[in-house]
Amino acid sequence: FTLGVGTKAGSSVSSNVGPMNLLNITTVATREEHTEWFNNPPKVYFNRHCLEDALRDMSKANSHGERLERALIVTDKTMVSLGHAGRVKDIMQRQGFQVAVFDEVQPDPNMETVRDGIETCERFRPDVMICLGGGSPMDAGKFIRALYEHPELKIEDAASRFVELRKRTQPFPRLGSKIHKLLCVPTSSGTASEVT
Repeated sequence: FTLGVGTKAGSSVSSNVGPMNLLNITTVATREEHTEWFNNPPKVYFNRHCLEDALRDMSKANSHGERLERALIVTDKTMVSLGHAGRVKDIMQRQGFQVAVFDEVQPDPNMETVRDGIETCERFRPDVMICLGGGSPMDAGKFIRALYEHPELKIEDAASRFVELRKRTQPFPRLGSKIHKLLCVPTSSGTASEVT
């Protein structure tokens, strides 16, 4: 959008000059929007007693008729001291699960925490992972799962930038070969870690 007057601006007229003669509208580029999408987890539980319902669903047999047996709770020391990790552990044990607790997650977990979590997975061999806490336990648990199932994955590749969601520069590996179910239980509000 520019204002133009005279023959150089292309608005030379033989009548009186009005506002429309002063406007020179040119389309320089068109804005193209790509399709946006959001990938939700298969189930989102909410409301009173939703924790028990979600944990009960973890004990159901999968589509092949196999029942999962070993659950790893990824959390922090605060959730243990408040009794929340113990509550989840008790519910899972009542449903016949063997349960281990990895409570070494620190705020903004580093790779040492992730490596410790992978070692716990290698010793315990869980087929269910329950991430209990704020964004840090949930993010740590998801990364522990990815590197436990795909040790060949390079951290730099997993964290690589991408131009748009469908055009990653590095494809992310398919998960579920060892840990068949992942349940994120947020104890804080608004981290969005529970849905990514």
